[in-house]
Amino acid sequence: MLIIGRLVVRRIPELDKKDLEHPTLFDTHRFHVFYTTNDLSTVAAGKTYRAHFVIEFVHAGPKNSALAHLPAGVFTANAAWLVLAVMVFNLTRAAATIVGAGLATATTATIRRNLVTVQTGSLPQPGASCST
Repeated sequence: MLIIGRLVVRRIPELDKKDLEHPTLFDTHRFHVFYTTNDLSTVAAGKTYRAHFVIEFVHAGPKNSALAHLPAGVFTANAAWLVLAVMVFNLTRAAATIVGAGLATATTATIRRNLVTVQTGSLPQPGASCST
């Protein structure tokens, strides 16, 4: 089966220059490559590709947090973890959207770090007396 498409290579200037003792020859640009089978123009195909990348980036959050801890072999436990992961994901995304556009495409870890950080300095240390 022959699938006809095109390989698109985007060249993007490297903004994070590495301070190397012996710089490489081609460190001025980064290259992003994708394959497409649609009839869109190259610019439109690039925009579609970037939109898909943002969604995959956002969905990587639950995969690297709650879903990474699914217990194996117990169906009901897996189902409970999945429900909790989806609830946390949706609530986290809703909170990030309410706060502003800056966190709209941030990872779950970034949202937790910026919105759900608990100050541990005010909590009693383990073994310390709780009397006031």
